[in-house]
Amino acid sequence: MENLQRYSEHRPTGFDSHICDHLDHLWVAPVSISRDADLLTQSNWTVVSEEILHNCYHEESDIHRFGHWACGWYEILLIHPEDKEALQIADKWAAHLADYPVACDEHFSRLEEESAADNWERFSLSQRMETCIRFDISVFAARRDEIPTDRTGEVVTYLAA
Repeated sequence: MENLQRYSEHRPTGFDSHICDHLDHLWVAPVSISRDADLLTQSNWTVVSEEILHNCYHEESDIHRFGHWACGWYEILLIHPEDKEALQIADKWAAHLADYPVACDEHFSRLEEESAADNWERFSLSQRMETCIRFDISVFAARRDEIPTDRTGEVVTYLAA
């Protein structure tokens, strides 16, 4: 477990103190999520935590939710030392995410597209027109239900944010 940390070493931020001594024997998965998580964090949390949980068998290996002064709440996945396969998977993910920050490009892209479509649907006509102008797209595209495409593909990223 060279890429993982024990819960006893875990601090959500540098301003936090240790919370629960009774969890100190558990290992922390390399992903977490909070109320304020962006799309990449949400995607990584879903992909990584589902795979790890699928390989957890000990009752203490589970998602733990904590209140937090800055973001309201956050969740982490804690893994019991007896869940060897889950720990190996978590360690693999920690190494992968250290080299490349996206757990699954396909999942992340799907979340981005869904978020962009939701935002486009909620936009007023004037907001849609402003978006079209910003990305050098015909303003007539603002009346369509589907997201307009631009030359660089940045409009989806913009709308997903």
